[in-house]
Amino acid sequence: MKELILKNHKKLITSGLFLLFLIAGLYYMQDGYFDTISAKTNAFYFCCAVAAVPGVYLLFTYIHENGLRGFLRFPKAAYIVSLFALSYLLSSLGDAHALDGSVGWNVGAYSYLLGLMLFFIFLIGDTDEKVLIVMLAAATIPFYLVAALQGAGWDVFNLHKELVSDERYDYISTAGNITVYSGIASLFIPVICAALDHSEDFRWQKPVKLLFMADIVLGGTSICLVGSDSAYIGIFGALAVLYIVECKKKTPLWKLARIAALLSFSFCIAEILQAFNPKTAFPVRKYFSYYVFKFHLAFILFPVLLIFTLVLYKWAKKSAFPWIPISLMIVAAVTLTEILSPKGRHFGSGRGEIWPFAVRTFRNAGTRQKLQGVGADCFGYLTGAYINDLPSTDKWFKIANGAFDGVKMQKNILTVGGREVVNCHNEFLQHLLCGGIITAGFWSLSVISVIFSGLRRKHISPFLFGFIGWLIQSMLNNPHNLLLSFAFIFAALTVKDQ
Repeated sequence: MKELILKNHKKLITSGLFLLFLIAGLYYMQDGYFDTISAKTNAFYFCCAVAAVPGVYLLFTYIHENGLRGFLRFPKAAYIVSLFALSYLLSSLGDAHALDGSVGWNVGAYSYLLGLMLFFIFLIGDTDEKVLIVMLAAATIPFYLVAALQGAGWDVFNLHKELVSDERYDYISTAGNITVYSGIASLFIPVICAALDHSEDFRWQKPVKLLFMADIVLGGTSICLVGSDSAYIGIFGALAVLYIVECKKKTPLWKLARIAALLSFSFCIAEILQAFNPKTAFPVRKYFSYYVFKFHLAFILFPVLLIFTLVLYKWAKKSAFPWIPISLMIVAAVTLTEILSPKGRHFGSGRGEIWPFAVRTFRNAGTRQKLQGVGADCFGYLTGAYINDLPSTDKWFKIANGAFDGVKMQKNILTVGGREVVNCHNEFLQHLLCGGIITAGFWSLSVISVIFSGLRRKHISPFLFGFIGWLIQSMLNNPHNLLLSFAFIFAALTVKDQ
């Protein structure tokens, strides 16, 4: 046993860190039922300190084994990611707001430094990708289960009583805010879907396959009840990429049909759960969940997809399906849903106002702000100083002096619909305003390099699809917290040579 531990101690280090951030990210860092600022800040610095020690050790052993020239063998994506993270540090020097973030909401430039540290820990450390995926599935199953029960109205831990009436619509699970939950689901569910297609490569094949299938079903159930439209877009967008990649690799079509059948089954469970508890279940949100429940789509799709999967498995195990027409059908379905969805002036929970505000703010900013931004994660608190052309009669959208924790802020705070807005709900616009053109440019190059590097690998990592899912939903939601750390971890696992 001792020899086994010594032989695999580096894998144990990375696995332990992965589990630490997974538990903290899922069960401690989210919004909703506790003092979020203290919880997030304390958990952030605790995780940062814990990760720093093994990080230094892995760096020392890497230099000892490979010399300084070993850094020249990193994939190109690693250098671009480094420039992106460091650009935030340089633009934030001398500004406490930019280093710490918007009054503790995201911990500012420090969160990007932590993300960069984790990126290199998982890039240079020994990792067992299959173990990490199993850990991910095992940790998220109880999380999805409780979230599904909460959304269906079964308040198993008496958490709803902590919410005031106007919060019940948005804070509906142990994850708290829907925005945060969409990031979690888009990060984690596509990874398990991709791993399920190759579950025969895992030890204990049948138990692992059942674990993955249970995770997908429970995750899909929670998302349907939560009703996060950005989560649907992130997950289905990542699965569309997975579909194209797997079809081009001639993966049997029944495996891809199996994922669709499992997700449609999860929607059936969601509708049944809500029907059993209609008085206390949270109301169905608009868009995709609304159509699933109104027209009972899951009860139609599930038997069709199940039969389709069984037929393909029995008579066409090796068949590969033309991916181009199916991909066009997916795009057409998303487009049709978007066209049919009702919209008002403030569609998307105010995004129709937040995004134009961000664009006007950037346009009105000075040269320095355009190049360097206003500081990491300071959208909403500091950007208000650059725009004064809001109509005074618009009670929905305004900039006013606000208070935080009983202390009046000297900076103007953006509010939409009476609620403070502290992120742009679009990752690119967020980086453009907070980091300027330089940081936004490095961000774009980082994303492109990670995806292209991941797709060029001989064995494409399932974590690539989690990264893509997170990226897609981040164009509508960009809650950071510890989710940003996972984006860096997934990026490293995507480009890492196995």
